[in-house]
Amino acid sequence: MNRIALSITITLFVLILFSGCEPTAKENKEAEKESNDNVLTKENIDTAYVMYIEEFKQFRTHNDLVEHFGEENVKKKMIWKEEGTVKYPVSIVFPKSSRQLKIYWKQGGDEYSEIQFVELEKIIYDYDDGSVIIAEDDYWKCKNGLMPGMTIQELEKLNGGVFEFYGLDWDYGGSVITKNEIFNRYKLTLGFLRLDTDKTPQGYDTLVGDAVFKSDNSVARSLPLKLVKIVYYFTEE
Repeated sequence: MNRIALSITITLFVLILFSGCEPTAKENKEAEKESNDNVLTKENIDTAYVMYIEEFKQFRTHNDLVEHFGEENVKKKMIWKEEGTVKYPVSIVFPKSSRQLKIYWKQGGDEYSEIQFVELEKIIYDYDDGSVIIAEDDYWKCKNGLMPGMTIQELEKLNGGVFEFYGLDWDYGGSVITKNEIFNRYKLTLGFLRLDTDKTPQGYDTLVGDAVFKSDNSVARSLPLKLVKIVYYFTEE
């Protein structure tokens, strides 16, 4: 073999060797997709993995939420509770969407740190324009099986039997009363999913007011009442 032929052979061998080590265009594309699937963006938000609400304890500040969910997916808001007597700094995840979730930080200040509780609502009111959104049932999950939109029967199954709740349309309206330990740190509220407040179904007024009802109440089942709010406390009330 002459010198020129030997040189060509060596060059071809090197090219083959390095081309075998480099990732193909398909492999690069798949790796990029896998990496992007782990990032919450407007493009993949519908399929992104979301943790249980109890796992929000990992977030220490509003900025932690922004880093995880993206700046466009987390907004600050000051919200008054306890009949307008207590002010909370609140981080709203996925604002103006059917997947909204609120994180309430230490009350009274504006530091957006030291998480107090997380609130999931089935009926989402927009504090800015007064619009209403009905939230998705199964996007957020609780470790004990709770989900917004659960029926009374589903909640009874989780509770292990009939439970009690307060009458509707007052300060504690629809609040669930149960001694089941799986609901420790959870505050649950029943309600009727209606957007037109001028129209109420027959029998609704029999469940209104400061009174206690059982979950096997025929009117409550026929409306039907559903789980419209879940609050999980990270500290003892």
